[in-house]
Formats: sequence, structure tokens, C-alpha cells
Amino acid sequence: GLSSDAVLAALAVGAVVWIAVRLAGRVAAGTLIALVAAPFVFAPLLVLSGVQKGVFAALHKLVPASWDARLDIWAFAAGNIQHHPLRGWGLDASRTFGPAIPLHTHNAPLQIWLELGAVGAALVGVFFAWVAYGILGLTARSRGNGAMAAAALTTYIVIGGLSFGVWQEWWLALGALTLIACNLATRATAISGFDEGELAPLN
Repeated sequence: GLSSDAVLAALAVGAVVWIAVRLAGRVAAGTLIALVAAPFVFAPLLVLSGVQKGVFAALHKLVPASWDARLDIWAFAAGNIQHHPLRGWGLDASRTFGPAIPLHTHNAPLQIWLELGAVGAALVGVFFAWVAYGILGLTARSRGNGAMAAAALTTYIVIGGLSFGVWQEWWLALGALTLIACNLATRATAISGFDEGELAPLN
């Protein structure tokens, strides 16, 4: 199913990001700032372009039913974003489109765009860029902790981009718990004075 596919995709992306930050340090962490903000800027344009150029039509023939349904939802959401691109349709409006969008868009950037428009998408994009900027500073102090935080952030964003609704309480709580866990791990490293990521710097 899509839930397991999303988790596997997130695990793969998170692993790549973890390795990149461990190897390249602040260079990789700095690149992450733009990468995490980009989906909240370009998601509707990418979907509409994919529909217009026939990419979605080709994917419909290749993907399983769960992904096929998501493609329909994403195309419908991107099309309706065009009607209210600045202010959106309103908070939690995804639930009002009937069978076309069952509960939510299964894509965080598209849901933000659909409900809160460009203004909301910009604010959320800035928030995640701010978090990534904090990871850049963390990486400068401890490459191991920076890699951990970068992997956690990208994993959360990837899963959010493929499953779950933005406003589900447990999903928001998971994000908060992840921040707390990363902060505790960072404090533990600072107290112990030990960071295996700094034993053999590769810069």
C-alpha cells in the first residue's frame, strides 16, 4: 500500500540526506534549506505541468491503485488551487470536495496551497527553511547531530508529501516530538562532549 511505500521512500531519502550531511557537512546542510522549501513553492506548478505534458497519464498506466488514486487527487487539487491561488479555499476545505478529495490531498504542500493559498504556502515554506537553517548551524557545531536532524526533517516532509493530512493532531504531535528528541540528543552530546561524527572530519 501507499503508506508502506511512503515510509520506505522517506527512509531512503532520509538515509541519503544523513550520509550527505555526514560527508559534506555544512555544504549539504545549506543545500537542504532550499530543498525543503521548494515543494511549498512549486508543488502546484509541477503537478499542473505533469498533467499538461502527459506525465500523469503515463504514470496512471504504470502505478498501483493506491498511487493511481493519489494522482487523481493531486491533479484535482492543483486544478482547484488556480481558482483561489492567493487566499485558498479556507482551512480544512479539502474535506468539502466530496469523493474527489477523500478527507485530504495526501500531499502536504498541495493541501496548504489548496486551503491557505500562496500566502499560507509561503509561510509554511519559510518555517521549514528556518528549521533547516537551524540545522545548518547545528551541523557547524556537530556534524553527527546535524545529520540526525537533517534526516529527521526530510523524513517528516517526505511522508507528509505522500500520506496523511496536514492538520491531523497526531501527525503534528509527531513533528513536535521529533524536534524535542533531536534537541535532547543534541544536549546529550554537548554534555558528554562526545560526537562520533567529529572523530574523522572529511572536510
